[in-house]
Amino acid sequence: MYRTRCAIVILLIAFSSVRSAETVSLVHYPWVKVHYEGKAGVFNRSCGQLPEKDPFHASQGDRATMIKVMDYVPDSTRAESYSILFSMGESADPHFLFFPGGETGTAAFSIPADHLHLKGNGVIIAKGSVNEMFTVNRKYLLENGRVREIEQPFYAVNLQSRALESFPVYRSRRLRHTVTTVSAGENVNVLLTEFRDDYRYYLLRSESGLCGWIKVKKGVWINDTPIKDLYFHGD
Repeated sequence: MYRTRCAIVILLIAFSSVRSAETVSLVHYPWVKVHYEGKAGVFNRSCGQLPEKDPFHASQGDRATMIKVMDYVPDSTRAESYSILFSMGESADPHFLFFPGGETGTAAFSIPADHLHLKGNGVIIAKGSVNEMFTVNRKYLLENGRVREIEQPFYAVNLQSRALESFPVYRSRRLRHTVTTVSAGENVNVLLTEFRDDYRYYLLRSESGLCGWIKVKKGVWINDTPIKDLYFHGD
């Protein structure tokens, strides 16, 4: 009995000892990172290499190639814990899967991203460019077993690039009154876009310092975009 109690105490101490901010670069995918604050038990091992006693151990199938990143308490004020797995998907679509403590069948939810920041208070910041036009930063709130995206006034783009063709820049998203015309080869800074899934209007700053709106349809391919690096990163 004494040994059992000691073992439990040691496990609790080990799990709760990680309170400062830490960063994990995922095995096999070192460019994918998880920055976390609060309580975590880090594994960072593919499910095929986990001990057989681990509930996420898998010797074959899709799960065998997934990575068990950590067991994590998203909100320090709540006792809920999640096992976080990472999958690259069938066509390089990176996403994180969240399994409630004790569950191994179906994830409660998944977040597409190649960078996560787990704040330790229920807030999750996700960053990724797959199936997007640029690297999108999203804020989620996890509470009562549900996750929802927190609205922002705009999505930040912060893309310093170059115009591949000439185009007008407008005073508003109505695209009626021209502020200036950007010439092919001119440097531009794409500042932000709308907070919506099918964003298409971008606020940019021209090389001369003038700001205005342009329209680039979401899903435009690399050969059709008017701005270098602003194109659909997907299939």
